[in-house]
Amino acid sequence: MAKMLTNLRSEVSRRGVLGTLMAWHRGYLRPGVNSVLVGTDERGNRYFEATELPFGQDRWVEYSTSDDWGHDYDASQVPPAWHAWLHHVHDKPVPHQAVYSKPHKENKTGSQEAYHPHNYVYGPRVKSTTDPNCEEWDPTRHSPFKENELR
Repeated sequence: MAKMLTNLRSEVSRRGVLGTLMAWHRGYLRPGVNSVLVGTDERGNRYFEATELPFGQDRWVEYSTSDDWGHDYDASQVPPAWHAWLHHVHDKPVPHQAVYSKPHKENKTGSQEAYHPHNYVYGPRVKSTTDPNCEEWDPTRHSPFKENELR
């Protein structure tokens, strides 16, 4: 219990009272655990490790972008190299990035910036892909076949 209070006191001195409450709300606060800041990515996300926690709970990320209640983040904001480190694919935090690789872009699905193909159904410039020579069947219109041909 004393270790938890000591760590909580150090969190309050580092983040402030409101920052500590927000970190607790977001699930960033780990009372009683000595965590080490391993690194920061180009987006400002901070990556932590605590070796005293069980495997699978010992590495986590604190996202830099969040609204007042901490709900404006997404797992696709983690670059692939840091994702591999979080999931124990690599033991070193970030291996060198290859020269031919592109910068990481987060997934915008569900937002206004989401990708839509040119024939997206709800898109502003959607074109019909149906054949313009087709016409709708009208049952009241006379059949082009003679009655004796149908028998």
